Amino acid sequence: DYLVFWADCMDYAFGFDALARSHDLDMHGLKLIKAADQKLRSSVTLLLEARPNKSAIMRSRMATEIFMKSYIALKIGLSEKEALDIGHNLKKGLDKFIAASGMTHLKKFEEKLIVFPPIVERYSEQMVSSSALWDGFVVAQSFGVLVTREFTKRRLIEPIIQYLKSKKFI
Repeated sequence: DYLVFWADCMDYAFGFDALARSHDLDMHGLKLIKAADQKLRSSVTLLLEARPNKSAIMRSRMATEIFMKSYIALKIGLSEKEALDIGHNLKKGLDKFIAASGMTHLKKFEEKLIVFPPIVERYSEQMVSSSALWDGFVVAQSFGVLVTREFTKRRLIEPIIQYLKSKKFI
C-alpha cells in the first residue's frame, strides 16, 4: 500500500507540474485541474495541523468533484451547462467520469464517495473521524493522479505494480 501511495504521490506531483504548463489541452479543463489542485493542497495543509482540521473533508470533497470535471473537460469537453448539470453530485460526476474515460472499474469508487458529507454540510461543523479525513484525501488524490496519468507520461506506478505482482503481493 505504501509503495502504491508513494507512486501516486510522485506521479501526481511531477505529472501535475507538466500538465499545468501544457498549451495543448483544453483551457477550461486546465483551469479546473489547477483549481482542484489548490483544493487538494489546502486539504493537506489542514490535515497536517497539530490537530487535523476537520474542514479538510470538504476541501477533499471539492477537489474530488473538480478533478472529475477537469477530466471530462480535458477528455471530451465540458460546457458550463454540463458542469452545472453535474453540480456537486459526486455520483453523477463519477458516472460522467466513467462514461468519458471508459474506466468501468472505477465504479468501485462509488462506495468510497460516502466518506464525504453531503454538500449542504459545508455550512456546518464537520464531525468526521480522523481516518475519514485521510480517506477523503486519498479519494481526492486518486482522482488527481488519474487525470495526470491520462494526460501526461507519468507512470511510475507501472513498474511498482509489476514488482508487487512478481512478489505475489497483489
